[in-house]
Amino acid sequence: MHPFAPWRYGALLLLPLLPLAAGPARAAENRSNAPVRAATLYPEGAEVVRNLRVELPAGRREVIIEGLPADLDTASIRIVVKPGDLFDLRGFTSRLRPAAAYVGPRERELQREIERLGDEIRLREDRVRAARIQLRLVERIGEAAADLASRELAAGRPEPGAWRKSWEAVGSGAIEILEVIRQNERETRELQRRLDAKRRELEQLRTGARATTELVLDLEAEEDATASIELRHAVEQAGWSPFYEARLRSRRGEISLVRRARAWQKTGEDWRGIALRLSTTRPRNTVVAPELDPWFVDIVEIGPMARDRAFRPGGVPEAEMALSAAAPAPPVVRRIGEFHTTFTVSKPLDLLADGSERMLTLTRDKLPADLLVEIVPKVDPAPYLTARFTYEEADPLLPGPIRLVRDGAYVGETDLEFVVAGQEIRLGFGRDDKVEVNHRLDTDFKSEEGIIQSYRRIERRWVTRVRNRHKRSLPIVVYDRLPIPRDERITVELLADGTPPTEREVDGKPGVLGWRYEYEPGEVREIRFGFAVTFPKDLRVTDF
Repeated sequence: MHPFAPWRYGALLLLPLLPLAAGPARAAENRSNAPVRAATLYPEGAEVVRNLRVELPAGRREVIIEGLPADLDTASIRIVVKPGDLFDLRGFTSRLRPAAAYVGPRERELQREIERLGDEIRLREDRVRAARIQLRLVERIGEAAADLASRELAAGRPEPGAWRKSWEAVGSGAIEILEVIRQNERETRELQRRLDAKRRELEQLRTGARATTELVLDLEAEEDATASIELRHAVEQAGWSPFYEARLRSRRGEISLVRRARAWQKTGEDWRGIALRLSTTRPRNTVVAPELDPWFVDIVEIGPMARDRAFRPGGVPEAEMALSAAAPAPPVVRRIGEFHTTFTVSKPLDLLADGSERMLTLTRDKLPADLLVEIVPKVDPAPYLTARFTYEEADPLLPGPIRLVRDGAYVGETDLEFVVAGQEIRLGFGRDDKVEVNHRLDTDFKSEEGIIQSYRRIERRWVTRVRNRHKRSLPIVVYDRLPIPRDERITVELLADGTPPTEREVDGKPGVLGWRYEYEPGEVREIRFGFAVTFPKDLRVTDF
């Protein structure tokens, strides 16, 4: 069964691909083109509709539809001939017509250069992918080394010299890999510019034709009549992807969420004046829930050779968006179904075969947002403006990049995950320069106590001073954290002389504390935070 033909089970007849049977003599063949008149784009792939009208005399006749894609998916074809009481479609077959060779010497030269540049780009993309695999491996090695160092400290067998060599090796390895990635990405951009220039030159010069498919219909007419033929089929080199823009109006506490789409196709055939629909259906995804097989566990006996292979070093497997303002996009009508959403463009448009993206605005929503300035001085003392709002629309938002604009100024871009109705969305809108933060270590005190068994006690205190320089009140929260002991011999306490936190276990994270207050214009607050860690003197504890 073809994985990309969800429509084959529709009410219309799907005819099998049959050779034309021998039969009575036919009149001369009728040749016609059937340009794309409508298309439904999915996140991956599309279904197109072609229409043609032909005058046919009574009797049996071949109708040949020319100029179809060379990679026509015959398994997805549906054909309807109207009026159905006058015409009988007995079958159809397809045949490939190869392209003529490039006629001019310059065309042949350009084609060779385009192929070479494409190979060079793919080579560098492969190098980047391989380097990213290596980088993930280095990260895992660094994490494993950190865990090993912690265990050695806990066991009283520290080897600082070995640790230094390990982190220096990991650091230098990561730097080398990142430089490889940067170099290959720079080369890829330059090669892509050259490739685009060669393609434009070839497009101006080319005289040869592309390979195409002909579809031969075996039609029988009851009488002389005009046949209206509709041909539907799937294409793979087309699709659409969502992207978003969130515009924050801070004084109003309002988010304008704009959902847009990039529509494209690379079928080799321009689609002009088509009726376009976008659908959130994903026909290429698995359509059946997976099954679970029994999970058996057993004892594995590892012999000397197998043990050596299992633990041998190196045995780990390697595993600003430009918004075009040239032409306003036509309005789009949204229809929300039980399982998917469709967006129908209200006016015909062109979708060219060169892969150029057509930008469409799908929806615009204005949503109330709660603003909050967040400060995490332990990591970065800078204040960041965050907006939280609830998405209330019935249809979900597909994952995609989201462009962030604060009071008319572009501040950055992030990724939006899959969002359903009623879900809270949290977006950061960059640094808030009108909130002043000063964070410092106040005391770092160490002492020993105990008679029978000696304990080490470490007290640390910090002071975070926050000033609101806005001309309006604003909620500001400072986050910090308590250490979480993993050994019962370690005790941690929040010091009583600090500012009591207003939130504990923020976002369900143990040890994370918050101090949230409404700051009036010009208001200054000092957040005092401290903790004490106590453990037996003969133990070594990480970070203390």
